Formats: sequence, structure tokens, C-alpha cells
Amino acid sequence: MYTKIKASRIQAMKDKNEIAKAFLSTFMGEIEKEAKNAMTEPTNAMVEQIAKKMAKNIQDNIKLYADKGLSTTKEEAELVIITEYLPQVLSEEQTREAVITAITQSGVTDAKDQGKVMGALKKEFGNKLDMKLVSQIVRETLSS
Repeated sequence: MYTKIKASRIQAMKDKNEIAKAFLSTFMGEIEKEAKNAMTEPTNAMVEQIAKKMAKNIQDNIKLYADKGLSTTKEEAELVIITEYLPQVLSEEQTREAVITAITQSGVTDAKDQGKVMGALKKEFGNKLDMKLVSQIVRETLSS
């Protein structure tokens, strides 16, 4: 995935797309910094994690700028770019099925043991789950 980002940056340079070029350079810098800290080559999981964090920051900036009446054109363009590198999150229905399976397999029956289910799901699915949705479904399922 990292090589795809590099290729996209080169294409942005050829197209003279300054917003994409600058954003992809920043994105690559974050990935390289993380890889250096982990003393490894960039992995897809690393790219997805950084993309998720950056997308959240961009969304927060869009909301902040919009509330202040400022232009969000640059941030919206960046969000379109980063979306391509975000992990594909399971649908609500798929998440619900995964939660029910994890609850059944773990034998958890009480909401106070929610962490066991959440941990098992995080280990199995990683970034493919919306953990906020998972938490909500686990609470609903265990409280009924």
C-alpha cells in the first residue's frame, strides 16, 4: 500500500496537483516516522492505522472550519485522498454477526465482561471493525 501512496504522489506531481502532492508527502512522512520508530518497513496495517488517525483529524478540521465560516475546500480534497487508504470497515450487520459469534465462543453472559469480547474481536478483525459500534452491540446483546 505504501508503494501505491508513493505512485499517487508522483502522479500528483506530474498533474501539478499541489494539494494532493503536499498531503501525500505529509502522509508518507507520517508512515516513514512510524516505520522508523517500529524499526521495520511500512506495513499495510501501519498505513491503515495512520490513515484512520489522519482522516479523523481532517474531519475534525472540516467541522471546526465550517463552524467558523472558513473554507474547507483543501480539507475536503484531503479527505477524498485519504479515504482511498482507509481500512474497509465491516457493515453493521457483519459487525453484529461477529459480536454474537464472539460472545457465544467466549461464553460471556455479563456486561461487565465486555472487555473480553472486545479484545477477542479486536485481535481477530483489527481495524476492520468500528469499535464504537462493537461496544454498543455488545452492551445491547449482553443486557438483553
